[in-house]
Amino acid sequence: MHAGNPFISSQDQFYALIKEDDDFIFVGPVVETASATNVVVASVLLGAIGGVLVAGPETNYYRQKLDYANGSFIRMLNKQ
Repeated sequence: MHAGNPFISSQDQFYALIKEDDDFIFVGPVVETASATNVVVASVLLGAIGGVLVAGPETNYYRQKLDYANGSFIRMLNKQ
């Protein structure tokens, strides 16, 4: 809580919680890696360097909500 507003901590950062209906929502980072298919296609089309570039992790921001049962984050489908 800061100035009466709730925050949540994820990956050493704080994100504001917003109450929507009965859920607490926040926009936070999700680290994603490329699928094996994308890595193979990039390797074939762009060589080894293309495969390495595609294989690296990428951080995207998604709307997420809190799971009341276990406290984990549930990623919602729309990327921010």
